[in-house]
Amino acid sequence: MERVDELIRELETGDERARREAARALGDYRDPRAIDALIRILEDSSVEDDVRAEVARALGRIGDSKAIEPLIQTVKNETRWDVGTLFTAIVEALGAFRDPQVTDALVGALSYGYQTARTAAETLKKHRDRRAVEPLIRILDDDASRHGTHTRQLAAEVLGVLGDPRAIPALAKALREEDCGLDILQLFCEEIRKAASKSLLAFVPTHPDAILRLPPDDRHRLERLIQDAQRDELLREVCK
Repeated sequence: MERVDELIRELETGDERARREAARALGDYRDPRAIDALIRILEDSSVEDDVRAEVARALGRIGDSKAIEPLIQTVKNETRWDVGTLFTAIVEALGAFRDPQVTDALVGALSYGYQTARTAAETLKKHRDRRAVEPLIRILDDDASRHGTHTRQLAAEVLGVLGDPRAIPALAKALREEDCGLDILQLFCEEIRKAASKSLLAFVPTHPDAILRLPPDDRHRLERLIQDAQRDELLREVCK
């Protein structure tokens, strides 16, 4: 008990290094008495970002649902652009909680910087919360002017893992995508198609009826994908 109290004092009054180490130790102790102090530091924008990032990780390790709202609001209230490390730590921390607010926040985080968005996608895959399906479909269905190509690629990836057949029409539509705007974005357009292809192939053995209900052109396109995948698998076997 005395050690936890000492760490809380270090968190509140120490220098930057001491605060980081105190936050890390409090997360290891997983003592709920530290929650309020950790939240105060998290919400204080004058505190160094690496300290707040360590605080976010500690809140995730402690796992008290009282931390959910402050973690989400910290992201919403931040106005600076160079906060990738902090945002990624917050998304990592949110992964400890199963809650509708968390699912919504993780879907929203797909539009953040690369590492934060990738972390959010991996957490959504791990949670497998089907409440994310409809928002992800809307992201994938939108064009690049509203959602970036990387965001839409991640949405396609996550939909394949969630395994909900409602995603099949949107994934099939993404296969037809030819124009992502500027020439420089065409490579990313191809990545969206690749992600949609992989996700659709995952649906073939699990939801064949839904696949058969696709329009003929989409079915034929998927048939070619299956043939290509089978050919690639055969080549891998031959080359072993």
